[in-house]
Amino acid sequence: MKNILAFSKSEKIILYDKFLKCFYSVFTDIERIKIPYEDGFLRALVFAATIKDTKGFIVAHGGFDSLIEEFYYIFDYFRNLGYTVVAFEGPGQGYTLRKFGLTLTHDWEKPIKAVLDYLNINDATILGISLGGYWCLRAAAFEPRITRVVSYGLVYDFMSVPSDLLRKVTEWFLKKPKLMESSIRLKMKLDQNHRWSSNQWTYRTGAKSVGEVPMHMLAMNQKHMHPERITQDVLLQIFTYLPVQYII
Repeated sequence: MKNILAFSKSEKIILYDKFLKCFYSVFTDIERIKIPYEDGFLRALVFAATIKDTKGFIVAHGGFDSLIEEFYYIFDYFRNLGYTVVAFEGPGQGYTLRKFGLTLTHDWEKPIKAVLDYLNINDATILGISLGGYWCLRAAAFEPRITRVVSYGLVYDFMSVPSDLLRKVTEWFLKKPKLMESSIRLKMKLDQNHRWSSNQWTYRTGAKSVGEVPMHMLAMNQKHMHPERITQDVLLQIFTYLPVQYII
């Protein structure tokens, strides 16, 4: 069987389309909508509450390279508790990237605003998973219609993860972009996971080369998040991951 890392972009699109056809041939109880955003659309799934007295809206999204379908059972669980779940793929994710070419943004309040405006939601709990745990906090800092936050994430500031020594090494590399590019490409040759991660970041951010990836990763930090603006109730869950190995 062909290694998935060797598939071309067009081959991955074919596989993605087959996946969607297969998934929705089984799970037929979801409303699918497209929400206007910039020059394309955000794809969203609506899981209507299964009880009469609904408890409100949960607006949910995944992280880096997630497909919203992979969290079906989480959203199904919440709708059976009485919530209406609106699960969407933002720029850089799933259908939104593959079909409309919308690349990743860390200013997550922008796609959130589009979702809330389109569905006329004025009071919502936001649920962000994986890197989405960072983005949902950024959105909460700037979107007052988000009244509660569930951040199930892995990192909230990439530069807070490494040791002081590794942080200094990273800062030194950032001042030498050509050397940074060479270092990344060498690791891509030597390590399959590094090759996958670097290619994924490049694809999802629309970067011109893998050398631009570290700057995009490091743009996710506390200063950009603006935690001082977050006044909502927040449920924070962190799972361990050390992504700094993919920077240099």
